[in-house]
Order: sequence, then C-alpha cells, then structure tokens
Amino acid sequence: MLVDSYNPETGDPVVAPALPFRFSAGIHDGGFSSRPPAKGEQTADILEALSYSAADIDRLHEQEVVFSEA
Repeated sequence: MLVDSYNPETGDPVVAPALPFRFSAGIHDGGFSSRPPAKGEQTADILEALSYSAADIDRLHEQEVVFSEA
C-alpha cells in the first residue's frame, strides 16, 4: 500500500510506502513531518561518523567519488 503526501518544504508531491500498522488517532496522518534529505546533504556527516578525516572527504569530493550539497 502506498500513501500520497507532499514535501512540507517544497510542496512537491511524494508517494511512499505506507506503514504496515496504525498509530493512535491524531499521531500520524499518513504525511511527512519533515522533508527527506537532499542528494548529498548528509554525505560529510556520514563519512565523518565512519572516521574519514576532513582531508579524506575533500579528496573524495575532488575525485567526484561522493557528492555533497554546496
């Protein structure tokens, strides 16, 4: 089952898998309370959490191995 919703920041339509269960009334209306991350938005944070140094992350960007939002 799919749920039709929208991105609260852009207003763009979004179709996503519905949850296989229901919360109590009023807790979840089938929409999204925050937008999904943009392409590359969390790249640096994830690489840092995996113990990559800032120099390593810069090198990966320069080599176009990873993408981050500018």
